[in-house]
This record gives sequence, structure tokens and C-alpha cells, in this order.
Amino acid sequence: MNFAVFVLDKLKRHETVKAVRDHYASPTFADNLGEALLKLATARENGIFHTAGRSCLSRYEFAIKLAEIFGYSVGQVEPVYSSEFKQLAERPRNSCLRVEKAGKLLGMSLFTAEQGIKEMKRQESLQADPSS
Repeated sequence: MNFAVFVLDKLKRHETVKAVRDHYASPTFADNLGEALLKLATARENGIFHTAGRSCLSRYEFAIKLAEIFGYSVGQVEPVYSSEFKQLAERPRNSCLRVEKAGKLLGMSLFTAEQGIKEMKRQESLQADPSS
């Protein structure tokens, strides 16, 4: 289960979501990533290309965006420090990726977190009502 689905499940059940506020990453919408990887597989370029979301957010900031866009109370999201969670491996404080090079090469826009969340919501509404 990915973090977005985890958060939305908890919000739907009116549960509190504890989300780390001191580590940053690039939330990535899977469909957008898949499109980028397919294009990259046929590109004639060599090198390292970061294919991730364009935003750099903490999980707390991401959970707040999920709550806002899906219409849940942001009060259900509680900011916590990573030191409050036991993790088997140490994580970098900032694992955000720069995706401009890949986007330019592929001729596409890698989604921001907000764009990805809005697309998730759109897809969810289509599943709920396939006639729309």
C-alpha cells in the first residue's frame, strides 16, 4: 500500500494520521511515472534521468494536501518527527529529486503532488460512477 492510499483510508475512517514533518521526498503519481518510463525506454539518450513527482514535500505536507483535495479535515493530520518512528534503516532528510532533465527529454510534465492527487480524485470518481 502506498502512503496516499494509507492516508486516505485513515481519513475516511475519521482516524488521526501521524505524518513525518522533518523528511522530504518527491511524491510520484504512478500513472505519470509509467508514462515517463515508457517514453524513456524508447529514448535514444543515455544517462541518469530522475522520474518522480515535481514537488518536494514532507509526508505531513503531502497528507495535508490529500485531506484538502479530498475534502477531509486537515485537523486529522498530526505532524510528528521521524525520531518518533522506529525504522530499520536510517533515511536521508531530503530525498527529493530534480526531474527537469527527464521532463525536457521526454517532452512531458512530471506531475506536482497537487496534480497527482487531483488525478487520483478524478479516477476515484470515475470508478464510483463509470457513466460520468
